[in-house]
Amino acid sequence: MSITARVAADLKANTFWDKQGYRIARQIDGGKTKKRRINIRAKDLDVPSLFDLNDHPTETPHTDLVVAAKSSLETNTYAIDVNVVLDLTKNRANADTVRQLLGSSMYGKGQICVTSEFVYELKKHSDSFSDDPLMALAKSLPTLPGVSRDVLNPIVGELCSIVFPERYQDECLTDVDFSDLRHLALCIHHEVTGFVTSEKAILKAAELLYQRFSIQVLSPGEIVNSFHGSGVDTSRELAISHDGTNLTTSQVEERDRASLESFLVKHGFSNAERRTILDPGVIDRPRTRWVVKHGSSIVGFSSWGGDELSSYRAFYLVVDENKPFSQKLVDHLIQKATYCLPESKLTLVVLSAPVGSDLTRKTALDRGFRRNANLAVGIGECDLVKMSFNGYVLPEIWSGFKDQVAQSVDLTLPERMPTYDEFIHTGTVLNGKSVPGVVKLSLLAMETLFSPAVFLCKGREAVIVPIQKQYMEMLLDEPKGQMSLLPANEALMHVEKAYFKSKRNAQLFKQSDLLLFYVSGSSGDQAIVGHGRLTSSRVMDVETALLKLKRQSALDETGLRKMADADGNIHAITFDNFRFLDVPVAYAYLKHNQLISAANLVTAERINNETLMNIIRTGTKND
Repeated sequence: MSITARVAADLKANTFWDKQGYRIARQIDGGKTKKRRINIRAKDLDVPSLFDLNDHPTETPHTDLVVAAKSSLETNTYAIDVNVVLDLTKNRANADTVRQLLGSSMYGKGQICVTSEFVYELKKHSDSFSDDPLMALAKSLPTLPGVSRDVLNPIVGELCSIVFPERYQDECLTDVDFSDLRHLALCIHHEVTGFVTSEKAILKAAELLYQRFSIQVLSPGEIVNSFHGSGVDTSRELAISHDGTNLTTSQVEERDRASLESFLVKHGFSNAERRTILDPGVIDRPRTRWVVKHGSSIVGFSSWGGDELSSYRAFYLVVDENKPFSQKLVDHLIQKATYCLPESKLTLVVLSAPVGSDLTRKTALDRGFRRNANLAVGIGECDLVKMSFNGYVLPEIWSGFKDQVAQSVDLTLPERMPTYDEFIHTGTVLNGKSVPGVVKLSLLAMETLFSPAVFLCKGREAVIVPIQKQYMEMLLDEPKGQMSLLPANEALMHVEKAYFKSKRNAQLFKQSDLLLFYVSGSSGDQAIVGHGRLTSSRVMDVETALLKLKRQSALDETGLRKMADADGNIHAITFDNFRFLDVPVAYAYLKHNQLISAANLVTAERINNETLMNIIRTGTKND
């Protein structure tokens, strides 16, 4: 027998019900006025019952979450419109973009195709291009099978009012309009991943088309721009001093191949496996390969491909786990791999590591990898998969994000994005066929699971913290930075970093806040340059800070003692998931728009959600 309670998800009272043993069974929508989400909580009573005591699903710890990822053999298929090929053959403004798109399909797991309607339309333009090799190439692209008009007409009928609402209402659709709609209907019928077009009317209806037919509609520029990651410069090479010996990360050169072969043999990989892991790719589509050396000895290696049209990424990671810094290397290489994923798109990263790599697996789990119920075909141990979203998750894109998750890993997220109060007092409740019961995720756990995603939920706030340029360069992985001839600060290799300040205003900081880093000083660079996620905030003495956090910070003992109070205490803040803004947000803009106080960012300053969103949007490119 069980009893239930109904509690609004954004109330502090949820903590009380948790302590009383009432677990979340499900969530329902509340009234239309406050639009709250209601937790239905249940507690089994320790009494005999004729009823099944498991009527209410139990909560599953998020660390035990198992995801059922779709097969890595599934291919994303994109059908291209005639106007896209004509942009190329007629050398229009976006011809280079179309070339990149076609090139991506030739080296990767994504596939470009056309429809039978495309072939018909192309023939109308082929007389003047009969000897054009590009036109011949277009005609040779894979073609989806034709479908009878009787089958297509119901879909075309729906599309009329979605794509051309005004012309449909006025009953003045043209033959060209119907051809465009048949083209799109064929793609919907064959369930392709996306339709790439330059037709403005179809692009304008992209959101409605996705909601109704689950088909992505993209311009060539949108899909090509999504190929490139952002946040940190993952191409930067790095050298730090570790106990007197240089520890370097650099991109693989072919002269390293023999040494890498020996390193991989040592970790149990066969000839065929080594060829796959070390594959350099081709000139236009090189694979990313990193080698880590301690002195002249190889201690780590990672590689991944650039399958831009695919939602799947094979990630190979091999680290000598006998070294004292091995966990740091695993962290560092995982971050490099996830920050260069396509922007604002869910990507499944499947980890392949040597059999018996216990530390690598544990660290990967801490960084959001989870066990895959559908074991992938891969190399070594490859049962861990990560759902990565490289960008901002906002309330207005939540629906699309939720759909991507459901289609990729068979997990169900709430219909709307939780507010900050709901995240704090309840968390995100999700479930799936491979998950017993429900899983409740805090805001930090949710961001870790989908890292490097940043969840900009309603009500989330931030603190602007000043940092001098010299310390920024020692602590943060400055974009486009060049590897120095001298060893860099070790903090650059840490995913979680430490920022120290005086005890003043320590009460401003709360876990899960965003930290906005403002470069202070008189050099003319005064601007907010990036942000991280606050993971801890506490006052401690200098000795404790040196013992626990020195390697993660930019300050030495002298600097720490200068900012300590009379009792020798300082304020220590740790943060992770740092990423640079696309465009620094200048002090002049902040002041002109009254986004900061009269204190002029001399010290830390807390800002509300509205100000945070203004700064993020200003610092983000909208290509």
